[in-house]
Amino acid sequence: MLGEEPGGDRWIETLPAAATDSSVQSRKKIIPALHAALGVVPALALPDRPSIAVLPFQNMSGEADQEYFADGIVEDIITALSRFSNLFVIARNSSFTYKGQTADVTQVGQELGVRYVLRAACASPLTGCALPGSS
Repeated sequence: MLGEEPGGDRWIETLPAAATDSSVQSRKKIIPALHAALGVVPALALPDRPSIAVLPFQNMSGEADQEYFADGIVEDIITALSRFSNLFVIARNSSFTYKGQTADVTQVGQELGVRYVLRAACASPLTGCALPGSS
């Protein structure tokens, strides 16, 4: 049971109950709600093999139609990396939840459960893409 005191203190009370299928299912729904209420993002366990998330590339051109170019490059990289059977690659839909955000790569790695996070920026098909710190 989750509650809040008038002064703003939050508390959790465990109520005894028999473990039934319905109670297990309700706990699966309650735990994510509890994490959201407390502002906690649980870190995922790292897989036993190298793992990577490719974040959406930042469109540096200022042209909206170049957004498709940047997204296409990311999708091609994800597809190419996923062909390596010894590499765990986060799916496009999961990594694209960070599109338009300036997320901390350490936090992204913890949230997605990966060791490596790739981020870059694209200016245009003519000038190409660059990794941070590269020239």
